[in-house]
Amino acid sequence: MPKKVFIIHRYGGSSSTDWYAWLKGMLESRGFEVYLPEMPKIDDIYSKPWIETMKEYVKSVDTDTYFVGHDFGCFVILKYIDSLIGEIKIGTSFKNDVKVGGALLIAPYMISEKINFDKVKKSFVNITAIFAKDDPLVPESDALMLEKSLGAKVIVMPLKTHFLGSDGYAEMHAGLNELLKMANVPGAEAEGGPGEI
Repeated sequence: MPKKVFIIHRYGGSSSTDWYAWLKGMLESRGFEVYLPEMPKIDDIYSKPWIETMKEYVKSVDTDTYFVGHDFGCFVILKYIDSLIGEIKIGTSFKNDVKVGGALLIAPYMISEKINFDKVKKSFVNITAIFAKDDPLVPESDALMLEKSLGAKVIVMPLKTHFLGSDGYAEMHAGLNELLKMANVPGAEAEGGPGEI
């Protein structure tokens, strides 16, 4: 069975903006089964409509399942897993002690809706979060919060960006490399996007 990846785009974006289609193609070329759902357009930032869309795509999870989020998409991934704990479908059964392979959170935009971080932390084998030091939308303090509350591996890049296509990010090599390492798949690249390390 191939490893599965679900890419959840940012608020105000779409499946065709930024670096999402590029990442999908790069992962598919390495044998991943990749889903890039179009999330509903919403006027106010709240998670329920996006979680309902995720339920249409994510039928089951296991240690070969990975999530990639950008901006608000990161919060939705965490909230989605939190909402399903105790009823996550594994094949044809439901288990309380599910382990999801991992989550890659890029410029995670967190909102005030509650998440049980302890439950979410226990559900993931790996969580990596990539921040830019001078992100105009996400404070660097959020990196410390996710590191503490989720035990996430945190990477803070010395950049001023939100990793948008308009910032020059039609590709996201740092994210690809981290996901490949997380999934124990060879082929991490040495090259990077604008200012990437």
